[in-house]
Amino acid sequence: MKVIVSVQPKSASSRGLVHYIAHSKLDSSREPLGREIFNEQSGEISVEKANSLLNDEITKKRPANEELHHLVISLKPEDFERLGENEKERTESLKMITRHTIKQLENELDADRLNWAAGIHQNSEFPHVHIAIQKTYFDKNLEKKHLGKIPTGLLPHYENTETKGKVFAPGILIEAATEKLEEIQQTKVKLRDSQKHKSQTQLT
Repeated sequence: MKVIVSVQPKSASSRGLVHYIAHSKLDSSREPLGREIFNEQSGEISVEKANSLLNDEITKKRPANEELHHLVISLKPEDFERLGENEKERTESLKMITRHTIKQLENELDADRLNWAAGIHQNSEFPHVHIAIQKTYFDKNLEKKHLGKIPTGLLPHYENTETKGKVFAPGILIEAATEKLEEIQQTKVKLRDSQKHKSQTQLT
């Protein structure tokens, strides 16, 4: 698979999941500019702002880790490289993949919207995105809901079939992330081919 989407165990960080996403295991050689926290509306928000958006109670400074789901989207290094010509393009493309994946999660839950914040980590061989999602949300009828568990069909799982027995299913979130990854990569290839053709035409 080109993309892995997984649920992570609750962060043990006493300063909260968003702080962990922004600052934990920061590798200055791989991440010289630090990490940007982003969500659906903004490409860069502060840790304080992210905590405020994720907080379900106005009396607290930040949400407890138990109030949040922690998802990770991980890519192969070669697929990440094909997301753009430079680091900025690649990270912006990965943000697009993240937003598309969360939008699919919202659709599957019939959510009006989910409150979430994410950060791209490049402190390992495989570039990946950590996402904090508030479990409390409103559905399309504006009824308050609680996402106690990510539904099985959205994540990697095994399904029983009549002909093949148990078969592996990647899950809807991996399918959504892969779909957007391939769409972006194809667009980049077409753009490069177009620019190359234009340059060759100008030379002749």
